Amino acid sequence: MKVVTSFSILADVVQQVAGDTIEVTSLIPAGVDPHSFSPSPRDIAAIAEADVVFINGANFEELLLEAITNTGSTVNLVVASNCVLILPSGATTQHDDEGEAEDEADHDSEEIVDPILNERCTVHEAELHKLMGKVEDRKVDSPGALYSVECGHHDHETETDAEHEQGDCDPHVWTDPENVIYWTLMIRDTLIE
Repeated sequence: MKVVTSFSILADVVQQVAGDTIEVTSLIPAGVDPHSFSPSPRDIAAIAEADVVFINGANFEELLLEAITNTGSTVNLVVASNCVLILPSGATTQHDDEGEAEDEADHDSEEIVDPILNERCTVHEAELHKLMGKVEDRKVDSPGALYSVECGHHDHETETDAEHEQGDCDPHVWTDPENVIYWTLMIRDTLIE
């Protein structure tokens, strides 16, 4: 099985989940800005030949996603962060009994309406809680995906470094270990299918 990921951290997680049973290729080289990375023709060919392509999402790899969409070919594209609580920029995750991080993110969020994804995220949330020994639930009014934040499109040519840091949402979800667990569950289920 050939798997392509957008960047190296995601490739490492995919490789850890799958072991030696798959061939993983990471597209965005270390040190390259993922927000402005534009894939080469060789990258597009690797995407077309892949059985599955994993991206982070949340506008982390905007130009790559645009290029994948514009190829016109059928690509099994999976957003690894689909079940992750995406926080607005500047918000912090604090895992406590009060649920402050969830409340902080809730004001700019909307629930994902894809019923299949909702079901998958509900199962992943329950599995995460079991793995972590938790009994409380993240704050969601209905079963399904945690939240989808409209991150908006950034115009990187006209923004300053400060404006880039102040973007609509923080796509660096792998800095929270619970989010990486959500990634592993999404990756596992995708590779099993």
